[in-house]
Amino acid sequence: MRKENSDLITEYVTDAGNYKKNRDYFGFVEMDNKAIWVLSDGIDSIKEELSSEIAVSRVLSDFSENPSMKKRHLKKYIKNANKALLNESGSVPLMATLLIVVTDYTRIRTASVGNTRLYHLKNDKIKYRTKDHSLAQMMVEAGKSDPRTLNQHEERNNLSQYLGEDKKVKPRISKKRELKESDVLVLCSSGFWENIRDKEIEDIVKDQEEAKSITEELEKLILERNTDDLNNYTITTILAKKVFKEDVNPTKKWIKRILIGLAIILLIVLIIFGVKMCRKHQRKEEARQEKAEQTNNIKAAKDKEKEGDKYYLSEKYNQALDCYKTAQNTYKKFRLKEKIKEIKMKIKDVENILAGRKLEKEGDENFSSENYKQSKKQYIKAESKYKKASQYQMGEIKNKIQNAKNVVKAKKLETAGDNYYKNKNYKKAYKNYKQARILYEGVPDQSLKSIDRKLGNAEAAVKGIELIKRGDSYFKTKDYKNAKVKYKTAKDIFNRLGAIARVDKINSKLSNIKTAKIEDKAKKMAKKGNEKFDNKKWNKAIENYEKAEELYNKIDKYDKAEKMEKKIKQAQKKKKILGLPNPFAN
Repeated sequence: MRKENSDLITEYVTDAGNYKKNRDYFGFVEMDNKAIWVLSDGIDSIKEELSSEIAVSRVLSDFSENPSMKKRHLKKYIKNANKALLNESGSVPLMATLLIVVTDYTRIRTASVGNTRLYHLKNDKIKYRTKDHSLAQMMVEAGKSDPRTLNQHEERNNLSQYLGEDKKVKPRISKKRELKESDVLVLCSSGFWENIRDKEIEDIVKDQEEAKSITEELEKLILERNTDDLNNYTITTILAKKVFKEDVNPTKKWIKRILIGLAIILLIVLIIFGVKMCRKHQRKEEARQEKAEQTNNIKAAKDKEKEGDKYYLSEKYNQALDCYKTAQNTYKKFRLKEKIKEIKMKIKDVENILAGRKLEKEGDENFSSENYKQSKKQYIKAESKYKKASQYQMGEIKNKIQNAKNVVKAKKLETAGDNYYKNKNYKKAYKNYKQARILYEGVPDQSLKSIDRKLGNAEAAVKGIELIKRGDSYFKTKDYKNAKVKYKTAKDIFNRLGAIARVDKINSKLSNIKTAKIEDKAKKMAKKGNEKFDNKKWNKAIENYEKAEELYNKIDKYDKAEKMEKKIKQAQKKKKILGLPNPFAN
């Protein structure tokens, strides 16, 4: 038994990272003559189903029934796993990447879909790594990106192949590779390899001797990165401590090879002899027709692509997309790899632009409906889509984003101004309205009537308050004339603003002026009465006291009126005691 004469140590760790649920799944089966390791990364967001577990379970089940390293069998394992996901899918499709590693304990073969990887290290050096089905991998192969940046490339998770697509899956299947003692295999999901450099894997494998310690050190390294967005990750380490060695009799081996070679030669001779004459002409004709058809179709596809380029330049993106997809179908039919890569990138550009246009239109609608915060969000999302398209003019969307930001800020300032105005803080209200108007003014088609009205009212209110203050100053110095002018001007302003409470206060101030004037007159009459009293001119004293009393009563100064009453009585008493007044007194 091969397994009994081998020692392949498997250690693995899998974790959700900074996410709530781990969508990775790993499993393996070791049989007498063959073994399989399967790793899958679920790339959908369905909570009820774990797409990676469905895919891995189906592959392990098929392998257990028919263990094989043949390419056609590996393709069938993957095809059945894809069907399993499609059958389990509901309204939202189940999607996953997949990596298969099979061995007969002397050699290995890999089959992969997506960007789940295998690293094969020999003598502490990476001698082989599976290639991803990603836009980043295509850019590296096209010479448009540095291979050293692949692990952290922004398009590393933009996949061209994955399980769950309702179309034929084309996995990458390697040739059989020799497995030697001390070889290390590292199977990993993107949550691991996007946080590490290939050289760091080599360094850790060099410093560790056991599969478990290699796995632990690899995990420790990515956790020390302190990333806030650590994705689900799985690390599986297989250490070949001993591989199976066939004990083959050299004579039997050569006899077997010779017999197989003779059988193949005989079969070829029979086939050639049987069909050569009857198919020769037919093949030539079919080849000629096929070549002509291929040439015509490829020319038509290139013309269609050029037509799409014209539509693209004239910003007719829907028509451009139709042309590009038509051309893509032809390129795929004839397997023109370079053209497929080029047209795929053009289609991606157009799809991003169309998605951006849709978001921009939604932003315009929200802007027209005065839902400025939502319009700003839509514009920013649109800008993000446009950035993914090559050579797209960003000026207009940037202006729209800035306009939306300005209006949102202006609305905040205007609301603050309204609150200040309501609380009678007219200076701050005016300042906020002024800043809001400057922002509104920079936005096309933005009405300024409302803010101009508020700004005018705030400015008038500030002026009115200033007039009241100046009137108060005049009042304190008993310059009642100027005080009255300022109060009346302020009253006119607040009447126009409809500030009834403020108008009532001004009326009270005007009334105070009238009262102050009467009181001053009463004081003069009282003073004059005192002078007459001192000069013993009793009748004149009484006359002035009576006028002062009348004025005090008029302005409700009853205490002072009472004092005048007392003075009148004193004057009358003096008059009676000292006799009649001097008839010549004035």
